[in-house]
Amino acid sequence: MKFYRILFLYLLIFGYSPMSAAYTTYAQAQAVGLDSQFFQAGSKIDQNTDANSFTSDSFIYQTLDSSTPSGWSRRLQALGTASAGPGVLKASASAGAFIDAPAGIFSTSGLAEAGFTDSFTIRGAGTGPFTDLTVHYQVSGGLGGKAFAEGGLFLNQGGLFLDRDQFISFTEAPNELRNFNCLGSTCSGTLTLHQVAVDSTFFIKAYLKVYAAAFEKNNLGNSSSADYSNTGRIFLSLSDPNYQLVTNSGFNYSPVPLPASFWLFGSGLLVMLTRLGIKK
Repeated sequence: MKFYRILFLYLLIFGYSPMSAAYTTYAQAQAVGLDSQFFQAGSKIDQNTDANSFTSDSFIYQTLDSSTPSGWSRRLQALGTASAGPGVLKASASAGAFIDAPAGIFSTSGLAEAGFTDSFTIRGAGTGPFTDLTVHYQVSGGLGGKAFAEGGLFLNQGGLFLDRDQFISFTEAPNELRNFNCLGSTCSGTLTLHQVAVDSTFFIKAYLKVYAAAFEKNNLGNSSSADYSNTGRIFLSLSDPNYQLVTNSGFNYSPVPLPASFWLFGSGLLVMLTRLGIKK
């Protein structure tokens, strides 16, 4: 009886652990503002198992002053938004600090971070027990002012992610080229792993983080932004087409080509335009 009690407790604990979940996501946002009369430090987070996550945080603070041309003496504002799903991460942040009064010091910042974990198994009727796996972290976005962005992709077979499991990472700052790193070497965000074992389970984790800050001093208003709200795509592909990636989330990580219907429509449109040109 004691054995069955221990077995029941084991199943109760590990049956609800994140390791047994199909996938997990999180989204975090923060908006911070500070001056001599005001302090704002909000933070929101949304975490889910087997569901996508989304959150946002923002504030606008201003002091009215009818004696100034703008109608206010100071204005602080910040925004952070983030969303996460398997293979798709989006994050954006902005901040502004403006003054229309005697000199002062004011600061504000926005931060957003999104991430997910998932697992997959390589299955199929290929020619051998190994195949090559290509991992691609696609990033698109832009920065302005005092802002930066970073991200990373982890891969292992244990599910407990450590720093050594970070296969791809990137950083970006204003006036600098986006910098990708694959296992310690400069890359373009694409890494091919050779001789990956078939019928083995692999765990994947990815995150995207953006930050924007604005600092007001001596009537020099400024603003910053980090807009990566259409970015953070993770793609996985195999060298042997006879193998398939079976994911626990059900998400298709393969790069999706344009459907045949699109090319058929384009061909028809081209023929129609050609005929119209001939008639003219």
